[in-house]
Amino acid sequence: MIWDTVFGGARKPQKARGAVRLGTSDHDLSTHLGRVMDISSTGLRLRGEKKPIVQPGESIAICVTNGSQSIRVGGVVAWVRRRSGAYEVGLRFAGTSEGAIAGLIQFARHGFVNTIPGGASSATTCSEPLSARVEVEDLYEVLGVARNASEAEIRAAYHRLAREAHPDSGGEAASPERFARISKSYSVLRDTALRARYDALLSGAA
Repeated sequence: MIWDTVFGGARKPQKARGAVRLGTSDHDLSTHLGRVMDISSTGLRLRGEKKPIVQPGESIAICVTNGSQSIRVGGVVAWVRRRSGAYEVGLRFAGTSEGAIAGLIQFARHGFVNTIPGGASSATTCSEPLSARVEVEDLYEVLGVARNASEAEIRAAYHRLAREAHPDSGGEAASPERFARISKSYSVLRDTALRARYDALLSGAA
């Protein structure tokens, strides 16, 4: 279940208002990051078999779909964890209308949405392919390497930039935010499987 504590609420676990937990026999809602396990008024929990190409603090947009209908939502990744042989992602809603959130909860409870409260728009519905709406950061550009760069080139670029941007370096280029982007880029591009999935996502968003 999504608890208030996950998204910065009370210390003791309390069921988030309007939360819906989806079991294996419930309406199957999915995203490109995995299956929706819980939805509340503050966020949702996703579960997938593959390691997600997202990190805590990252802003993302996803489409939640049951195969015939879909709703687009935006949020900030609250956490990513490995659990029982799968990966889970906690997403805190941000920049998502109350109508879209209400539509998601209706989605989870009934398996369909008649209307999205407040009216539907291109910002809340997914009438186009997901890749056309997701902003994908160019991790190759972050490291300053070509998209066909070798593992050695990527590793060398990472070490050089990480030394410059590390908060403890004391240099003009030192920046916690830049260092985090460099580290994230390297963590994806150094992993052969993640890099292949990222390349496919990047090509689709181009």
